Order: sequence, then structure tokens, then C-alpha cells
Amino acid sequence: MVRDILMYTDKTFAAQEKLRPMYDHGIHLYREIVWDHERVQRRVPDLLLLTIANERVGILTDDRTLIRDNLAMLLEL
Repeated sequence: MVRDILMYTDKTFAAQEKLRPMYDHGIHLYREIVWDHERVQRRVPDLLLLTIANERVGILTDDRTLIRDNLAMLLEL
């Protein structure tokens, strides 16, 4: 529902006012507030690489979707 409202806002208001689409604005804010925080930016890649290294030596993780979703997030950023 929220996504539909934001898509409608993008098509009407944002387009008329020549504003950045809501999705792009949300990604920008996330990057600025969360990802650029020094503790987050250092820990996430280290934890992902550690998890991948553990899987390669046979220590399996319970939630592979978490790894996939984090990698997708990093690609989007």
C-alpha cells in the first residue's frame, strides 16, 4: 500500500516539481544515515566475508537469505 502511494506521488507530484523519485531519495537517506556510519561501514563487509569464508570451510549458516539480501543491498547502494 505504501509503495503504491509513493509510486503515485512519484508520477504526479515529484514529476511536476522535478523532484527525485521517492525510492532514490530513500536509498540516498539510507546511505547517508546508516551506511556512512563508521561502525556499520566497517563491520558489514567484514561479517559478510567471514560468513562466506566459514561456509567455504564447511561451517554452514542457518540463513543464506540474510547473506543474499545483504549483498543485494550493497549492490543497490
